[in-house]
Amino acid sequence: GSAGFKALVGGEALPADLAGALLARTGELWNMYGPTETTVWSTCWRVERPQDGILIGRPIANTSVHVLDAQRQPCALGVAGEIWIGGDGVTLGYLDRPALTAERFVPDPFAAAPGAMLYRTGDRGRWRPDGQLEHLGRLDFQVKLRGYRIELGEIESRLAEHPAVGRTVVTTREDRPGDVRLVAYVVPRGAMPSAAALRAHLQLSLPEYMLPQHFVPVESIPLLPNGKLDRAALPAAVPADGPARVRFVAPATATEQALVAIWSELLDIRQISVQDNFFEIGGHSLLALQMFARIEKHFGVNLPLATLLQHQTCAALAKLLHDAGTPQAALAGSEAEDWRPLVVLRRGGARLPLFCIHAVGGNVLNYRVLAAAMPPDQPVYGLQAVGLDGHSRPLTSIEAMAAHYCRELREVQPHGPYFLCGGSLGGTVAFEMACQLERAGEPVALVGLLDTQGPGMRGHDDGGGAPGGAAMAWSRRAMAATMGGQWRRLAEAVVTRVQALADAAIARWYWLRGRAIPHEVRRRVVETANRRAHGLYVEKPYGGTMVLFRAVDEVEHAGADGALGWRGVTSGRLEIIELPGTHREFIEQPDLAHALRAVLEQAQREAAPAAAPAPAVQPSAS
Repeated sequence: GSAGFKALVGGEALPADLAGALLARTGELWNMYGPTETTVWSTCWRVERPQDGILIGRPIANTSVHVLDAQRQPCALGVAGEIWIGGDGVTLGYLDRPALTAERFVPDPFAAAPGAMLYRTGDRGRWRPDGQLEHLGRLDFQVKLRGYRIELGEIESRLAEHPAVGRTVVTTREDRPGDVRLVAYVVPRGAMPSAAALRAHLQLSLPEYMLPQHFVPVESIPLLPNGKLDRAALPAAVPADGPARVRFVAPATATEQALVAIWSELLDIRQISVQDNFFEIGGHSLLALQMFARIEKHFGVNLPLATLLQHQTCAALAKLLHDAGTPQAALAGSEAEDWRPLVVLRRGGARLPLFCIHAVGGNVLNYRVLAAAMPPDQPVYGLQAVGLDGHSRPLTSIEAMAAHYCRELREVQPHGPYFLCGGSLGGTVAFEMACQLERAGEPVALVGLLDTQGPGMRGHDDGGGAPGGAAMAWSRRAMAATMGGQWRRLAEAVVTRVQALADAAIARWYWLRGRAIPHEVRRRVVETANRRAHGLYVEKPYGGTMVLFRAVDEVEHAGADGALGWRGVTSGRLEIIELPGTHREFIEQPDLAHALRAVLEQAQREAAPAAAPAPAVQPSAS
């Protein structure tokens, strides 16, 4: 308790609440980090404001610390990777465990001294701009959920920064078969914050797919006798009564009651207000797909996914279904005429709009995070794939997509300069749109390629395209799988091919009868058509500016040049911006949204528009 006492803390991760208590009783507090394999302590950091987060500091004397990516290359500042430790403290290995020693101890490529070794800690971290090292949890606590790679430690770290959170642990639970959810257990400081408040706090630094569906208050975090976390003792995520809201509004009509019942089952929330926002109470694009499929089954009305961009509450969806008294059958019948690829992602002011082109899946729901990060006066539009309405047939070439989308965007903005971007396949479509607009004499100020692979790097997307092309591509994959002895891959190729043939037959049946294809089938039909078109596309020379936003954590990019094959395609300027994330999760990363905003604002300043933007049309919300 002496004011001059120094506390040195090591072992388990230092919680902010414990740090605050220790600091109040001592004059000085240091957090020490390091595994036994590097003779215990390798970094240290003086704790002064624990409420702002706990770091692990800088290396001690005769010690080196590196944050490396999957290819064992140094990560850029602020980019997360695995922590490796070198220097005099690194031990010789594990006694009588040569295989494990070879796995964890490797020659140090950064050291000048011969025989120097690096130890891979299995911990995840990143360097901050002030030169301090931030610990982001264990790599073996990494999970995959809905196809996204999620670092549980990073969620815990961000959640612990909330002033009302003492300790926290985040995990996945499957309390209902097939329904895997992210759950955050929170030891609060005083009253438990609302789920809405905690979710809003996490949204400042994490993408939507990393937000827990449940926040469960607990008195303490259960521990094993050795002091480690006892994850098996964590309680089940009991469905909450819903997020904190200013006013609960009960369903007033049979349509609202049916929608609330659908949401309640999908989101596992007992009480839902008709004014609750789908995405703010744990919804995401995959749940949206299930929700619209159930709406189709219950109401007999076919609503495309993009409807949710403008109708995000049960009340709004119910109003759309009734359409101010219009019979549902009439709404369903007029839908094919009203649907169009262009949808509003963000209504803005006087700036020239940004157009975001769909990825291989065809929908534009995943651009919500990006659109929300734009300035208030920045209009943002999405271009979704033809065929998502279930009535129209998908376009079969990148050139046809680009021509169709150019007609759509020119209804909003008749003349350039244009600002285009697209994720993955969408970047290729944006590139072809720029080529066509340039040939038409319209300037394009920005082509944003969001982790889009260029010429020579799209082999995995090649699904054929000409008659028999898909079968030949499938045969090549099947032969490679057989020759390599990869029977599982062969089986997957067979299933994929059979599914595609079945989907095509189902689609033809519905088209011949003038009926909308069911949601799940239309999604696969559109994706198959997009992959085939992408595989056949050949880039043309282009003279404008392109900016490639590259996901540095993407394994498939290993060995590729930094431009992902785009170098030499344009005679204009090619800028490359590397950001954390993998290909699948990239579009929803806050880091990408902020980087794209900065690039767009610079491009807007440099554009010198030839004409003021025309008043925006009101495209269909579907």
